[in-house]
Amino acid sequence: MKPALAFATALAAGGATVFAFAPFGWWPLQVAALALLFRMAQDTASPRSAFWLGWAFGAAAIGAGTHWLYVSMHDFGGMPAPMAALAVLLLAAALGLLYGGALWSAKRLAAKAHPAAALLLAMPACWML
Repeated sequence: MKPALAFATALAAGGATVFAFAPFGWWPLQVAALALLFRMAQDTASPRSAFWLGWAFGAAAIGAGTHWLYVSMHDFGGMPAPMAALAVLLLAAALGLLYGGALWSAKRLAAKAHPAAALLLAMPACWML
């Protein structure tokens, strides 16, 4: 998969995870999105590529899940709209670093391991840590 397409897929998968929670409750979507992310990260050539996939997934997931912060800061807190939007985007981008770091670590740890070991052991372990 081309890097730009993988990045866009990670963004879409991360953004779609919001539907796994209430009020939608499509919980299998979360499992499928993570499986897709881990598979794409396993297929990347470098830990750096895995980092950017994780960051895209995480930033989209956090951004979609915390969109209500914009309403809270702008409508109820009186913050100017551009500043509130920027604050939510910066929060999502910063927290996306945690997701990227998890996949970077997993890719580094499993660099010389069997590909199945990377997918089944290193990625979930780093994700949870």
